[in-house]
Amino acid sequence: MKEEVNENDSKILKNVINALGLKQHSLSLKLGYKSPASVYHVVNGVNSLSSGMKERIVQVFPNVSMSYLSSGEGPVLLTGEDLKTQINILNVQSDPEVEFIKRIADIPNRLDKIERMLKELMEDKGKDFN
Repeated sequence: MKEEVNENDSKILKNVINALGLKQHSLSLKLGYKSPASVYHVVNGVNSLSSGMKERIVQVFPNVSMSYLSSGEGPVLLTGEDLKTQINILNVQSDPEVEFIKRIADIPNRLDKIERMLKELMEDKGKDFN
Protein backbone atom coordinates (compact mmCIF):
# COMPACT_ATOMS: atom_id res chain seq x y z
CA MET A 1 0.00 0.00 0.00
CA LYS A 2 2.81 2.43 0.88
CA GLU A 3 4.41 1.89 -2.53
CA GLU A 4 1.11 2.75 -4.18
CA VAL A 5 0.89 6.03 -2.21
CA ASN A 6 4.47 6.92 -3.10
CA GLU A 7 3.83 6.15 -6.78
CA ASN A 8 0.79 8.45 -6.75
CA ASP A 9 2.75 11.19 -4.94
CA SER A 10 5.57 10.74 -7.45
CA LYS A 11 3.14 11.26 -10.34
CA ILE A 12 1.60 14.30 -8.65
CA LEU A 13 4.96 15.97 -8.05
CA LYS A 14 6.16 15.18 -11.58
CA ASN A 15 3.01 16.80 -12.98
CA VAL A 16 3.54 19.89 -10.83
CA ILE A 17 7.17 20.17 -11.94
CA ASN A 18 6.13 19.87 -15.59
CA ALA A 19 3.27 22.37 -15.22
CA LEU A 20 5.67 24.90 -13.68
CA GLY A 21 8.26 24.27 -16.40
CA LEU A 22 10.95 23.45 -13.87
CA LYS A 23 13.52 20.77 -13.25
CA GLN A 24 13.60 18.79 -10.00
CA HIS A 25 16.74 20.56 -8.83
CA SER A 26 15.40 24.06 -9.50
CA LEU A 27 12.16 23.22 -7.67
CA SER A 28 14.11 22.08 -4.62
CA LEU A 29 16.10 25.34 -4.65
CA LYS A 30 12.97 27.49 -5.01
CA LEU A 31 11.36 25.62 -2.12
CA GLY A 32 14.38 26.39 0.04
CA TYR A 33 15.69 22.87 0.52
CA LYS A 34 19.41 22.67 1.23
CA SER A 35 19.61 19.49 -0.81
CA PRO A 36 17.58 18.39 -3.83
CA ALA A 37 17.21 14.96 -2.21
CA SER A 38 13.78 15.80 -0.72
CA VAL A 39 12.29 16.40 -4.16
CA TYR A 40 14.21 13.54 -5.78
CA HIS A 41 12.98 11.04 -3.18
CA VAL A 42 9.33 11.93 -3.79
CA VAL A 43 9.74 11.88 -7.58
CA ASN A 44 11.44 8.47 -7.36
CA GLY A 45 8.76 7.06 -5.02
CA VAL A 46 11.07 6.66 -2.04
CA ASN A 47 9.12 9.13 0.12
CA SER A 48 5.57 10.40 0.08
CA LEU A 49 4.65 14.02 -0.55
CA SER A 50 4.62 15.44 2.97
CA SER A 51 2.21 18.10 4.15
CA GLY A 52 5.23 20.33 4.74
CA MET A 53 6.35 20.02 1.14
CA LYS A 54 2.81 20.68 -0.10
CA GLU A 55 2.65 23.83 2.02
CA ARG A 56 6.03 25.01 0.73
CA ILE A 57 4.95 24.44 -2.86
CA VAL A 58 1.75 26.46 -2.42
CA GLN A 59 3.52 29.25 -0.54
CA VAL A 60 6.14 29.61 -3.29
CA PHE A 61 3.76 28.84 -6.17
CA PRO A 62 0.29 29.97 -5.05
CA ASN A 63 -1.21 28.94 -8.38
CA VAL A 64 -0.45 25.25 -7.70
CA SER A 65 -3.64 23.62 -6.46
CA MET A 66 -3.43 22.29 -2.91
CA SER A 67 -6.35 20.05 -3.79
CA TYR A 68 -4.33 18.55 -6.65
CA LEU A 69 -1.32 18.06 -4.38
CA SER A 70 -3.52 16.21 -1.89
CA SER A 71 -5.62 14.07 -4.21
CA GLY A 72 -4.09 14.15 -7.69
CA GLU A 73 -7.48 15.25 -9.03
CA GLY A 74 -8.48 18.45 -10.77
CA PRO A 75 -6.22 20.99 -12.42
CA VAL A 76 -2.59 21.24 -11.40
CA LEU A 77 -2.57 25.02 -11.75
CA LEU A 78 -5.34 27.36 -10.68
CA THR A 79 -6.52 30.55 -12.36
CA GLY A 80 -9.20 33.16 -11.84
CA GLU A 81 -11.59 32.77 -8.92
CA ASP A 82 -10.20 29.36 -7.96
CA LEU A 83 -6.75 30.88 -7.50
CA LYS A 84 -8.07 33.81 -5.47
CA THR A 85 -10.11 31.45 -3.29
CA GLN A 86 -7.10 29.23 -2.56
CA ILE A 87 -4.93 32.24 -1.72
CA ASN A 88 -7.56 33.48 0.73
CA ILE A 89 -8.34 30.08 2.28
CA LEU A 90 -4.72 29.06 2.75
CA ASN A 91 -3.71 32.57 3.77
CA VAL A 92 -0.79 32.61 1.37
CA GLN A 93 1.60 35.30 2.53
CA SER A 94 1.16 38.53 0.65
CA ASP A 95 4.23 39.55 -1.26
CA PRO A 96 4.61 41.43 -4.54
CA GLU A 97 4.63 38.25 -6.62
CA VAL A 98 1.45 36.94 -4.98
CA GLU A 99 -0.24 40.31 -5.41
CA PHE A 100 0.75 40.27 -9.08
CA ILE A 101 -0.72 36.77 -9.48
CA LYS A 102 -3.93 37.93 -7.78
CA ARG A 103 -4.20 40.86 -10.18
CA ILE A 104 -3.65 38.61 -13.17
CA ALA A 105 -6.23 36.16 -11.84
CA ASP A 106 -8.73 39.03 -11.62
CA ILE A 107 -8.32 40.08 -15.29
CA PRO A 108 -11.24 37.96 -16.57
CA ASN A 109 -13.55 39.58 -13.99
CA ARG A 110 -12.36 43.05 -14.93
CA LEU A 111 -12.87 42.34 -18.63
CA ASP A 112 -16.41 41.10 -17.94
CA LYS A 113 -17.14 44.29 -16.05
CA ILE A 114 -15.78 46.44 -18.89
CA GLU A 115 -17.84 44.50 -21.45
CA ARG A 116 -21.01 45.02 -19.38
CA MET A 117 -20.31 48.73 -19.07
CA LEU A 118 -19.65 49.06 -22.81
CA LYS A 119 -22.84 47.17 -23.61
CA GLU A 120 -24.83 49.48 -21.34
CA LEU A 121 -23.25 52.53 -22.97
CA MET A 122 -24.02 51.21 -26.44
CA GLU A 123 -27.62 50.50 -25.45
CA ASP A 124 -27.96 53.99 -23.97
CA LYS A 125 -26.52 55.54 -27.16
CA GLY A 126 -28.94 53.50 -29.24
CA LYS A 127 -31.84 54.94 -27.23
CA ASP A 128 -30.59 58.48 -27.90
CA PHE A 129 -30.79 57.94 -31.65
CA ASN A 130 -34.41 56.71 -31.59
